[in-house]
Amino acid sequence: FLLSLFAVLSLSAQTGGVAEIVTVDNVAGLKTAIADATTDRTILLKTCTDSLGYYYLTDAGLNYPTSFINLTLQPAPGENPVIFGSFKSLGDRKMKLNTFTFEGLTFRVAPTFDKEANMPFYFANGADSILTALTIKNCTFFDYGKNGGARLLQVKTPQGAVIKAINFENNIVDNFGGTAGPGVHGQTMFQMNDTNPGYECDNLTIKNNIFHNWHGNIFLNHVRQRTTAVDSTINF
Repeated sequence: FLLSLFAVLSLSAQTGGVAEIVTVDNVAGLKTAIADATTDRTILLKTCTDSLGYYYLTDAGLNYPTSFINLTLQPAPGENPVIFGSFKSLGDRKMKLNTFTFEGLTFRVAPTFDKEANMPFYFANGADSILTALTIKNCTFFDYGKNGGARLLQVKTPQGAVIKAINFENNIVDNFGGTAGPGVHGQTMFQMNDTNPGYECDNLTIKNNIFHNWHGNIFLNHVRQRTTAVDSTINF
């Protein structure tokens, strides 16, 4: 069983330059490429070959590397991968990353599976660590933000976490909250909750983005009260 499972991962890796490059074409391969990284890694996503036709991660969470690395996700050249589901961490395999970068990817809500916990960027597993920055750039997001559905980002129950910076730049967000229907507002787009003990998430940059057909509730709700950071910046 294990041999046949790994035979369908479609993982190919090569080491060169700064980061190891791994190409994936299904969810199992993507999860493995994230979990088993031991050095800086760039994961190139091809169009998904799973039966759904897109990378459906669910809300179960992912295992992250056990040592601090830089992790980047991008489309493979000439490919158009589509993603839905959460990149939150799972159990004891919390995020241990220097940088976590998403570049040039398409995120599209699948109405059948739409729920709040399927938001892509979700910190709900205690002390995750991103020591330099979570960067989301040149990505496109379709149909997020339905009332009760997946928002874009939430720092919800990250007691003890360190998320040094969040950079959201040059993205397109289309129809946020628009699927809720007439007279119904959608979700908050970016949500940082208060927790005790607290967490560090104090530097936020949102710039050069296009928000088209926006029907959300609150754009940014940063209600966190406790931090170990010396300073904080919010840039629009």
